[in-house]
Amino acid sequence: MVRTWSALAALTALSTALHLSGLPAHITGALVLIVAWIKARLILLNYLELHDRPGWACGILLALAALIALLIVLFLAAGAPHPA
Repeated sequence: MVRTWSALAALTALSTALHLSGLPAHITGALVLIVAWIKARLILLNYLELHDRPGWACGILLALAALIALLIVLFLAAGAPHPA
């Protein structure tokens, strides 16, 4: 549990660093979503103990990955240059 908590704290610090990095907003948003996916995976597997239920874990993590992928595509599409 301590390792998971430490990883969550480090990932939160990474999200803050990304926000302050000065990268374009659509890139920052996509990277923060990836960090959020990693954090959600840690919480689901370790705190909710889905590692003991591989069927549930697979289904929930697959749905979460699909949602994050969709949001990343939308972030990147919103920040892409539009033809004039």
